[in-house]
Amino acid sequence: MCVSFRIGEKTGKLYAKTDYNEEFVGFAQNMNARWIANSKEWCFDPRDEQKVREKCVLLYGTDGERTAPTCTIRYSVGGRDGHTLSLGGRTLVRRKGRDYRVALGDGVVVLEGGFPSSGGSVKNPRVNAHDGTVLEVRDFPLALARSLIPDTAADPNHFDGDCYDWWIITESAAATAEPEAPVVLIFSTTLDDILASIA
Repeated sequence: MCVSFRIGEKTGKLYAKTDYNEEFVGFAQNMNARWIANSKEWCFDPRDEQKVREKCVLLYGTDGERTAPTCTIRYSVGGRDGHTLSLGGRTLVRRKGRDYRVALGDGVVVLEGGFPSSGGSVKNPRVNAHDGTVLEVRDFPLALARSLIPDTAADPNHFDGDCYDWWIITESAAATAEPEAPVVLIFSTTLDDILASIA
């Protein structure tokens, strides 16, 4: 994930350049930040730098200086549809128009299945994932993944991969006690609960 900060020489303002994330956009608007289209940066009050950096670490796994533990997520798309599929504000798949091919978000690959070359209507494009489509989402911030776990989530000690729509399959070495830790199935739950929690 690309995150960088700078202080404007003339304005003294804090400028943040990040990858697109729905949740970060909402955060920036709540912080009364201004979008600078020419440079594709958010302009913040420099007094909010710590809050902005903390939000970046949560959503992107880094603030350009510090790096937080990340994980890899397997996401079974199932029957979910729309012109965009996202998780934790991060765009996973997007179809710009009915006759456009889907665009995968950064760090997202298709493991199984796929998407048709077109989908939906002119006014309402849809990703229209094929049955059994599974995505792998890499470098997802571990703290964000854990924050999406509903309180009603199943006991991770009784994991059954066939019952869930997405789950963490690996943690970065920084998140584990052993550098060569085995694959760990940490969490899973129905995506309906997750999407409801971030809508």
